[in-house]
Amino acid sequence: MNTPEPNTNARGRWASILSDIHFWVPVAVLMGGLLLLRFIR
Repeated sequence: MNTPEPNTNARGRWASILSDIHFWVPVAVLMGGLLLLRFIR
C-alpha cells in the first residue's frame, strides 16, 4: 500500500505567492491608501 505523502505543492504555491513582488505591491498600495484615508478623516 502507498502511504500518502504531505502535499508539498501547496507549500510551494504559498512560498511562490509570498515571494512574488506582484502580490506585495498591490497589498502595500491598499494599506497605504487605507492609512491615508484614516489621516484625511
